[in-house]
Amino acid sequence: MLHLEKQPYKERIILTQEEIQILYSKTKNLQEKIILHLSYGCGLRAIELERINTEELDIKNKLVIVEQGKNSKRRIIPINQTLQKDFTKYLHQRNRIKTKETALLLNQKQQRMKKHTALELLKKILKRTTLNKNITLHSLRHSIATHLLENGLSLENVKEFLGHKYLDTTEQYVRITKLEL
Repeated sequence: MLHLEKQPYKERIILTQEEIQILYSKTKNLQEKIILHLSYGCGLRAIELERINTEELDIKNKLVIVEQGKNSKRRIIPINQTLQKDFTKYLHQRNRIKTKETALLLNQKQQRMKKHTALELLKKILKRTTLNKNITLHSLRHSIATHLLENGLSLENVKEFLGHKYLDTTEQYVRITKLEL
Protein backbone atom coordinates (compact mmCIF):
# COMPACT_ATOMS: atom_id res chain seq x y z
CA MET A 1 0.00 0.00 0.00
CA LEU A 2 1.30 3.42 -0.96
CA HIS A 3 1.34 5.86 1.95
CA LEU A 4 1.55 9.53 1.09
CA GLU A 5 2.77 12.09 3.58
CA LYS A 6 0.47 15.00 4.19
CA GLN A 7 1.86 18.07 2.50
CA PRO A 8 2.58 21.06 4.74
CA TYR A 9 -0.04 23.78 4.58
CA LYS A 10 0.82 26.36 1.94
CA GLU A 11 -0.09 29.86 3.03
CA ARG A 12 -2.56 31.46 0.67
CA ILE A 13 -2.83 35.04 -0.40
CA ILE A 14 -5.61 36.71 1.58
CA LEU A 15 -6.99 39.95 0.22
CA THR A 16 -8.17 42.68 2.56
CA GLN A 17 -11.78 43.79 2.40
CA GLU A 18 -10.57 46.99 0.73
CA GLU A 19 -8.73 44.97 -1.95
CA ILE A 20 -11.89 42.94 -2.57
CA GLN A 21 -13.79 46.20 -3.13
CA ILE A 22 -11.10 47.28 -5.61
CA LEU A 23 -11.62 44.04 -7.56
CA TYR A 24 -15.39 44.60 -7.62
CA SER A 25 -14.89 48.18 -8.82
CA LYS A 26 -12.86 46.94 -11.81
CA THR A 27 -15.40 44.43 -13.15
CA LYS A 28 -16.47 45.31 -16.70
CA ASN A 29 -19.64 43.26 -16.91
CA LEU A 30 -22.16 41.36 -14.85
CA GLN A 31 -20.58 37.96 -15.52
CA GLU A 32 -17.27 39.11 -14.00
CA LYS A 33 -19.14 40.40 -10.97
CA ILE A 34 -21.01 37.08 -10.63
CA ILE A 35 -17.70 35.19 -10.66
CA LEU A 36 -16.54 37.38 -7.76
CA HIS A 37 -19.86 36.91 -5.97
CA LEU A 38 -19.66 33.12 -6.26
CA SER A 39 -15.95 32.84 -5.37
CA TYR A 40 -15.83 35.49 -2.66
CA GLY A 41 -19.39 36.25 -1.57
CA CYS A 42 -20.43 32.59 -1.53
CA GLY A 43 -17.01 31.05 -0.91
CA LEU A 44 -17.38 28.46 -3.67
CA ARG A 45 -14.51 26.18 -4.60
CA ALA A 46 -13.33 26.55 -8.22
CA ILE A 47 -14.86 23.19 -9.16
CA GLU A 48 -18.18 24.23 -7.56
CA LEU A 49 -18.08 27.43 -9.61
CA GLU A 50 -17.66 25.30 -12.73
CA ARG A 51 -20.45 22.87 -11.80
CA ILE A 52 -23.12 25.31 -10.58
CA ASN A 53 -26.36 25.33 -12.56
CA THR A 54 -29.00 28.01 -12.93
CA GLU A 55 -31.53 26.12 -10.80
CA GLU A 56 -29.13 26.21 -7.83
CA LEU A 57 -29.88 29.90 -7.33
CA ASP A 58 -32.95 30.31 -5.14
CA ILE A 59 -33.34 34.05 -5.59
CA LYS A 60 -36.68 34.31 -3.80
CA ASN A 61 -35.28 32.79 -0.60
CA LYS A 62 -31.83 34.43 -0.96
CA LEU A 63 -29.97 31.12 -1.20
CA VAL A 64 -27.33 29.44 -3.33
CA ILE A 65 -27.73 25.67 -3.14
CA VAL A 66 -24.52 23.84 -3.98
CA GLU A 67 -25.71 20.44 -5.17
CA GLN A 68 -22.31 19.10 -6.20
CA GLY A 69 -19.96 20.16 -3.43
CA LYS A 70 -16.81 18.34 -2.40
CA ASN A 71 -17.44 14.64 -1.73
CA SER A 72 -20.91 15.13 -3.26
CA LYS A 73 -21.88 17.12 -0.18
CA ARG A 74 -24.82 19.50 -0.61
CA ARG A 75 -24.73 22.85 1.15
CA ILE A 76 -26.92 25.91 1.34
CA ILE A 77 -25.38 29.38 1.34
CA PRO A 78 -27.39 32.46 2.31
CA ILE A 79 -26.86 35.56 0.17
CA ASN A 80 -27.38 39.21 0.93
CA GLN A 81 -29.60 41.68 -0.91
CA THR A 82 -26.78 42.93 -3.18
CA LEU A 83 -26.03 39.40 -4.39
CA GLN A 84 -29.75 38.70 -4.74
CA LYS A 85 -30.17 41.77 -6.95
CA ASP A 86 -27.12 40.97 -9.12
CA PHE A 87 -28.05 37.28 -9.43
CA THR A 88 -31.57 38.29 -10.49
CA LYS A 89 -30.18 40.57 -13.23
CA TYR A 90 -27.71 37.91 -14.33
CA LEU A 91 -30.34 35.16 -14.50
CA HIS A 92 -32.53 37.45 -16.58
CA GLN A 93 -29.64 37.89 -19.06
CA ARG A 94 -28.63 34.24 -18.88
CA ASN A 95 -32.16 32.94 -19.49
CA ARG A 96 -32.40 34.94 -22.74
CA ILE A 97 -29.58 32.83 -24.22
CA LYS A 98 -30.94 30.04 -26.38
CA THR A 99 -29.10 26.95 -25.16
CA LYS A 100 -29.86 23.62 -23.56
CA GLU A 101 -26.86 24.11 -21.28
CA THR A 102 -27.89 24.21 -17.60
CA ALA A 103 -24.68 25.84 -16.37
CA LEU A 104 -24.97 29.18 -14.65
CA LEU A 105 -21.72 30.43 -16.17
CA LEU A 106 -21.25 30.13 -19.91
CA ASN A 107 -18.18 30.66 -22.06
CA GLN A 108 -18.19 32.47 -25.40
CA LYS A 109 -19.40 29.30 -27.15
CA GLN A 110 -22.45 29.16 -24.82
CA GLN A 111 -21.03 26.06 -23.10
CA ARG A 112 -20.31 25.46 -19.43
CA MET A 113 -17.50 27.74 -18.33
CA LYS A 114 -14.53 25.78 -17.01
CA LYS A 115 -12.70 26.87 -13.88
CA HIS A 116 -9.58 27.86 -15.86
CA THR A 117 -11.70 30.29 -17.91
CA ALA A 118 -13.13 31.82 -14.73
CA LEU A 119 -9.55 32.17 -13.43
CA GLU A 120 -8.54 33.92 -16.67
CA LEU A 121 -11.39 36.39 -16.16
CA LEU A 122 -10.28 36.98 -12.56
CA LYS A 123 -6.73 37.66 -13.81
CA LYS A 124 -8.14 40.20 -16.31
CA ILE A 125 -9.97 41.98 -13.49
CA LEU A 126 -6.77 41.94 -11.43
CA LYS A 127 -4.77 43.51 -14.29
CA ARG A 128 -7.14 46.49 -14.24
CA THR A 129 -6.13 47.19 -10.63
CA THR A 130 -2.93 48.35 -8.99
CA LEU A 131 -2.90 45.23 -6.80
CA ASN A 132 0.34 43.33 -7.23
CA LYS A 133 -0.81 39.92 -6.03
CA ASN A 134 -0.92 36.54 -7.72
CA ILE A 135 -4.40 35.55 -6.61
CA THR A 136 -6.55 32.62 -7.65
CA LEU A 137 -10.23 31.82 -7.29
CA HIS A 138 -9.26 29.90 -4.15
CA SER A 139 -7.65 33.07 -2.74
CA LEU A 140 -11.12 34.63 -2.77
CA ARG A 141 -12.50 31.65 -0.82
CA HIS A 142 -9.72 32.02 1.75
CA SER A 143 -10.34 35.76 1.92
CA ILE A 144 -14.08 35.46 2.68
CA ALA A 145 -13.36 32.88 5.38
CA THR A 146 -10.86 35.23 7.03
CA HIS A 147 -13.20 38.21 6.73
CA LEU A 148 -16.13 36.30 8.24
CA LEU A 149 -13.99 35.42 11.25
CA GLU A 150 -12.70 38.98 11.57
CA ASN A 151 -16.31 40.19 11.55
CA GLY A 152 -17.31 37.90 14.41
CA LEU A 153 -18.70 34.75 12.77
CA SER A 154 -17.81 31.65 14.78
CA LEU A 155 -15.31 29.14 13.46
CA GLU A 156 -18.09 26.51 13.44
CA ASN A 157 -20.30 28.74 11.27
CA VAL A 158 -17.41 29.47 8.89
CA LYS A 159 -16.84 25.69 8.66
CA GLU A 160 -20.48 25.21 7.62
CA PHE A 161 -20.35 28.14 5.18
CA LEU A 162 -17.28 26.66 3.45
CA GLY A 163 -18.66 23.13 3.47
CA HIS A 164 -15.79 21.66 5.45
CA LYS A 165 -16.28 18.29 7.09
CA TYR A 166 -13.84 18.92 9.94
CA LEU A 167 -13.20 22.01 12.04
CA ASP A 168 -9.42 21.52 11.87
CA THR A 169 -9.60 21.99 8.09
CA THR A 170 -11.25 25.36 8.65
CA GLU A 171 -8.67 26.28 11.30
CA GLN A 172 -5.85 25.66 8.82
CA TYR A 173 -7.78 27.38 6.09
CA VAL A 174 -8.26 30.80 7.57
CA ARG A 175 -5.87 33.38 8.84
CA ILE A 176 -6.71 33.91 12.51
CA THR A 177 -6.59 37.57 13.45
CA LYS A 178 -4.21 38.73 16.17
CA LEU A 179 -7.18 39.64 18.35
CA GLU A 180 -8.19 35.99 18.52
CA LEU A 181 -4.70 34.78 19.47
